[in-house]
Amino acid sequence: MCWVLSRTCTLVYVECKGETVGSLHIGDSGYVVLRNVSNNLEVVEKSKDMLHSFNFPYQVGTHGDNPYSAEVKRLDLSLNDTIVLASDGLWDNLEIDEVASIVKDELADLNRAAEKVAARAQEVGMRSDVDTPFAKKARKSGKRWHGGKLDDITVIVAKVSKSSKAPIEEASEELKGSYLWRWLLALLCGVAAFGLYLKSQVPANMTFRGWITRPLSRLAGYIAGIPIPYCMRNTCYAFFCKAYNVNTDEIKQPLHSFCCMKDFFTRELKPNLRPISQSANNSVLCSPADST
Repeated sequence: MCWVLSRTCTLVYVECKGETVGSLHIGDSGYVVLRNVSNNLEVVEKSKDMLHSFNFPYQVGTHGDNPYSAEVKRLDLSLNDTIVLASDGLWDNLEIDEVASIVKDELADLNRAAEKVAARAQEVGMRSDVDTPFAKKARKSGKRWHGGKLDDITVIVAKVSKSSKAPIEEASEELKGSYLWRWLLALLCGVAAFGLYLKSQVPANMTFRGWITRPLSRLAGYIAGIPIPYCMRNTCYAFFCKAYNVNTDEIKQPLHSFCCMKDFFTRELKPNLRPISQSANNSVLCSPADST
């Protein structure tokens, strides 16, 4: 069995500069922006229905419409504006004024506001004694329809609030925080390398060897297993290769494919670069690891 699917789509994204949002909309799912004016929520922006004909909306997906036909807008917002995004199951059954009234009563809890709006739309969708937006559109196009139209209903209610930082700055700081401990450990890697150097200079019978170099060696091994951010891999590995004279022409995979230093240390080389002796009398001893 083959399923052929297509859907309407509404996308709202937040601009990082100024009190604006961008919207991308195709089909009969949509949004409204509500603003408190004289203690009432009034519509200041609304997406338009994109229809080929009655009950035949633009859609994206298999055999759908060109996504470039979507309506793209930039909306100027004010503090405390409320945005309601919903599928056509809401807009076909409830007038915007009723949606605004429900949202106004539940502004303290936006999740509850969305739930109440969706529940009301479902209730109306199952009734035949109400004059819904869908019924009005049907009559306008010469169709006979009474009551609501039961359909899938998805509702999101959001509110414009004040933030001390732009969203991109908050995300950037969160990203920095997630890697902070890794960079601290990377700093300790230098200390570990210095400890390993001292290890080679200290006689084996000194206590420094066992009590200091062993933990440092284990720490270095742990650090080598820490994932390196993808965007920094080429730079980090290039610096390491230059510092330790690693021949990058011998490496089979690109540098950015190594997740951590441990992967880089066990990298695969290009074929036939390090041939193993095929001596008939087995006079050559081959070791699978670095050794002296």
